[in-house]
Order: sequence, then C-alpha cells, then structure tokens
Amino acid sequence: MEIEDPNNLPLVERINKAEHFARELCEHLQQAFLPKLLDLRSSSKKLDPAVVSDQTMFDQMAAVVKAEQFASDIHVRLIRYLESIRKDASGVLGIAEPTSEIKERKTLVDIQDIVIEE
Repeated sequence: MEIEDPNNLPLVERINKAEHFARELCEHLQQAFLPKLLDLRSSSKKLDPAVVSDQTMFDQMAAVVKAEQFASDIHVRLIRYLESIRKDASGVLGIAEPTSEIKERKTLVDIQDIVIEE
C-alpha cells in the first residue's frame, strides 16, 4: 500500500487525519497489541507442552508480529502527517526551519515498561 503525500492536502485536513491516526494507534495498542503480547508472555511461562503447544506459541508470536507491523505502519503515517503539519505551521508562524535536516529518531522502549506483571 502506497502512503499518500500529506503535503497535497489542506492543513486542516492533515490535522484531522493526524488526530485520526493518533487515536487509531492508541486504540490498536490498547485493544490488540498489548493483549496479544500479554497472552504470549503468559503462555511462555507455562513449561508443560501439554498445556501450551509449540503451534500455540508460534501462532501467538505471529499475532504479536502482525500487530506490531500494523502499529508501525500507522506510526509511519502519523509521523509523516505531523512533520508536514510542523513544516507548514512553522512557515505560517514565521519560525525558521533548521538548516540541517532532522535525523530520523528511533524510540527504544523496554518491553518491561509496557507489560505489567500479573
């Protein structure tokens, strides 16, 4: 799927779409990604193969990877819209753009910060 260019849209529409993507990302993380991750974590603590099979573990890992990919896709779209909004808002407000390009930042999150012990 090709990502649309936010610069082709009016500023108000970009703001609305960015808000939509932010809400969608938040809901996805809360309602899909974290529950799948918690299921996987819970299953990984069960050592009896009769209780949790290899196929179950594989299926749960695949579900987590798929949910993470979906979240990453939404995040990329959100960042594109936010950067476009920042660029136009800076121009309207008369804020000078930095001379060097902003390097892409990677956010590192410790999984222990996300998953709470039960």
